[in-house]
This record gives sequence, C-alpha cells and structure tokens, in this order.
Amino acid sequence: MSAATVTHSGRSHSAVSLLVYAVYLGMGGLTMALIPEQMLAFLQVRPSDGLWIRVAGCLASVLAIKGAYGALRESSGNMQLDVFTRTGFASFLTVLILLGIAEPPLFILAAIDYAASIWTQFALRADRKAGRFPS
Repeated sequence: MSAATVTHSGRSHSAVSLLVYAVYLGMGGLTMALIPEQMLAFLQVRPSDGLWIRVAGCLASVLAIKGAYGALRESSGNMQLDVFTRTGFASFLTVLILLGIAEPPLFILAAIDYAASIWTQFALRADRKAGRFPS
C-alpha cells in the first residue's frame, strides 16, 4: 500500500470522501426529519405537508449510516455503489427540476451530489491504481 493512498487518519481517500458525504447527508436527513420547515425555507422551497419530507429525511439518514459503514469498512464495492446511487439521485432531481416539478433551488442539492460522486469516483480510481483496492 502506497502512502499516497492513505490519509493521515489511515483511511483511503475514497473512504474519507464518503465519510464527508455521509456526515452531510446524515445532518441534512436529520434536519429534514426533525425540523423540515426550516430546511425547506433554507432551500427556498415551498412548505410541505410534513409527512413525506420527514420520511425522506429519515431515509437520507439511513443511507448516510449505510455509506459511513461501507467507508469505515473500506468496502470499495459499497463505495462504488454509493457513487452510482448518488449520481442516479442527482440525475433524477435534475430531471424533476427541468420538467418544472421540483423547484430550481434544489439544483444545489443535485450539484452537491454530483460533485461528491465525482470526488469519490476519482478517489476510488486513485486508490485502485495505487493497489489499495482490487481493480
């Protein structure tokens, strides 16, 4: 294992990228589950009835735990799957915005997911190239 593929914490760069994303997703999910109106106001999105935004927040929190677990276990397969699912979510959200179903400020969330996916994908590629994970 090359020193270039391990951070000061001993984790791979791809694991660190996923852990950072998991914290973002978990905090956002908890906010949506517990105080959804504040999150919607921050995103400049019209108020919701409260139930489905809370369900979505809980689901986001669960996905954050799953992602963090995969990162802490240094599971390259789970990290790769996370890249695919984040990209899929960002693409779905972008389509909803383009169709006028979702409000344009939500593109900020799609952009964050795209950027985080790209970061993790490049980190996975570098970790594999350096021999951290199998190809």
